[in-house]
Amino acid sequence: MDAAPLVSAIVPVYNGERFLKAALDSALAQTCQDIEIIVIDDGSTDSSGAIADDYAARHPGKFVVIHQTNGGLVVARNAGLAVARGRYVALLDADDEWLPHHLAASVEVLEKNPRVGLVHSNLERINVDGSKSLSVKRFWNRGMDPFATVYLRREHVSCSTAVLRRELVDRVGRFDVAFNRIGCEDRDLWLRCAVETEFVFIDEVHLRYRMHNENMSGNFEKMQRARSMLVEKFSDTPRGRPLRRQAWAAMYYGMGDQWLDAGRRRAAARAYFSALMQQPAELRLWKALVRSLVLPIGGRTVAQV
Repeated sequence: MDAAPLVSAIVPVYNGERFLKAALDSALAQTCQDIEIIVIDDGSTDSSGAIADDYAARHPGKFVVIHQTNGGLVVARNAGLAVARGRYVALLDADDEWLPHHLAASVEVLEKNPRVGLVHSNLERINVDGSKSLSVKRFWNRGMDPFATVYLRREHVSCSTAVLRRELVDRVGRFDVAFNRIGCEDRDLWLRCAVETEFVFIDEVHLRYRMHNENMSGNFEKMQRARSMLVEKFSDTPRGRPLRRQAWAAMYYGMGDQWLDAGRRRAAARAYFSALMQQPAELRLWKALVRSLVLPIGGRTVAQV
């Protein structure tokens, strides 16, 4: 058997023929070349599987391609993790693109500091055609507690920037299938990792994150269900228990903001009110509730009925 690679790149795809080549090209273009690229074709009905097979044929020894019946993103990622041989695992969604230095810079941090189990970085958003949409400002500061930061929704680990020690994944477990097809499976993994290890955030753009209509975060009802499950899962753990009420308030507050952005003011008001039930002394929640109930019309403000 060939020597194990340094990094295993996990690339799940379902009907992603439009962007898959760009994602795979970005993995091949890494300055760190000691990698295997594991593509999991999760029952695609388009040409995604054929594209993956073509790349494997043209780059022998570099690719592992798994074809399976459609099981969802969590099942696909776990299938990739099951066969990964690298010391480190890196996640790449089939519609995103790594910048060439991503793996080398991330692995360098992990190699230098054995206390660090997860490295992540910044991103820029791009449009469907690949043109730049906007840069993202992250607020990960040195010394931040990654568990509290993720659990209270103060910041996020962007999945396609995450590089983890393989032994850490083996220790905390793979993605939880309870979150399959609804989201938050990545936050769940980050929280389990945060109990065990240190995180390092590299404040540089390592990823081009593509925005399009198929992004999973577009379904608000599923999103709220997943977020509620996540808060509940960790609310009775030693790390989560003291943060329980704050976590519920943060979850409802975030949903309120998203409902409000979508023009769903009544749903936003209900979410903000639920947040207030958890933290009634929190002034920003009162301000948010008022904002959701007052609608500017023709230069006037009227109460929302």
